[in-house]
Amino acid sequence: MLSQSEIMERNRLMLRALHGGTELMLGTMQLRIGLVHYTLDHAGFDTFAHRHRHYECSVLLSGRMRYRLEEEPGTEVVLEGGSGQWIMIAPELAHRRQALADNSLLLGFTLNFKNPPPSFLRAVKGKMRMLDGAAEREQVAEIAQETPGGPRFQAERLRLRLFELLLDFFADAFGSMFGEVPPSVRGGDILELADHYIEENLTRAITVDDISRHAGISRRHLYRLFEEKHGMPLKEYIIRQRLSRAAAALIGTDLPVKEIAEMAGFHNLSYFTRQFHRVFTMPPAKYRRLGR
Repeated sequence: MLSQSEIMERNRLMLRALHGGTELMLGTMQLRIGLVHYTLDHAGFDTFAHRHRHYECSVLLSGRMRYRLEEEPGTEVVLEGGSGQWIMIAPELAHRRQALADNSLLLGFTLNFKNPPPSFLRAVKGKMRMLDGAAEREQVAEIAQETPGGPRFQAERLRLRLFELLLDFFADAFGSMFGEVPPSVRGGDILELADHYIEENLTRAITVDDISRHAGISRRHLYRLFEEKHGMPLKEYIIRQRLSRAAAALIGTDLPVKEIAEMAGFHNLSYFTRQFHRVFTMPPAKYRRLGR
């Protein structure tokens, strides 16, 4: 069995793993991990009554442990090590933990949820629940075997394992409460598609219909998202992207201004010059001269 010094080393590895990020999405709900840690208790250990501001979610790796709610006498849960049983305790719920056997090793997560589905909130809010995580026993065992001094990028690999474990556990424990998010819900992702499409097609005529079809949303929705993200109308954004490309070419190449204008998607030289002067407050030739 692990010594307390080994427990401390493994907990430090967990901290390094979480440096790479502590958030993941379950459908529309954001799950944030505050801490992942091992706790080793021996028979007779008692935490006495205490509360947390977060959700406590734990699985017992070995030994035997009892949880009780202080304000609901008779309400208790007993976990058996290696059974795959998990316990989840809601914030501000007074509870105590008692070790019923030596070498009771617990892997615990402190969690917070943002935008939880109402059905999930009803299932966990103000409650202590024992949950079946038998399907994740092998994943838990593999994580428990992780010791400091492993392969390169060990902390990052461990973080991915922890995320996969939580995703699988919540999917199995709460099932259809977490639906997949349709692409149209993720405005940021949609705009990544739209921005990339514009960048890749600046040399040709770009229509709003082209962009909305590529992003999979309506013209009206596209206009609104663009205003929110970029602070300017879609048409103005495209013009400025083309002008930025032209400005870089003016400084970095010796190509004629007309050729640069066409390369940036302006097929009328006088229109290009007017727009360039409007944004950069000088004509293209002067911009090139001052930039060298």
